[in-house]
Order: sequence, then C-alpha cells, then structure tokens
Amino acid sequence: MIKRPARRSEVRVSPIRWQGSPRVDVRLFIWAEELEQMIPTRRGLSLRLDQVDDFVEEVKDAAYSFGECD
Repeated sequence: MIKRPARRSEVRVSPIRWQGSPRVDVRLFIWAEELEQMIPTRRGLSLRLDQVDDFVEEVKDAAYSFGECD
C-alpha cells in the first residue's frame, strides 16, 4: 500500500515545454486517494522564461509587505 503524504496538497515548480517553448510551470498538486498519488490540478500558471524574473520579484514584494521576511 502506498502511504499518503503528510500534506494533501503542495505547489510544485517544474521546467516544461509547451508548444515547443521552454516555460516554468507553477502548479497545485493534490492527493488523489483513488490513484494513491499526487496529481496536478488546473490551478497554476505557466511562465515564459522572460517572465520569471518579474514574477519572482513580485512574489518577494508581496511576502516582504508583511514585514516578516528577510
């Protein structure tokens, strides 16, 4: 029997190719009991490589706005 992970969901960041173009995929995965594995959901985004730096900066800015990040 496959053991269910401690978390029922997780965000995964993966390099992918879509229509021949390299992209970075940020996707929510959930535990599917019937399949006994983590599966991707439609919730996520796929970034072109030229969008990655701006996205990372926006995420940092959002996190720093709480004043609890270094």
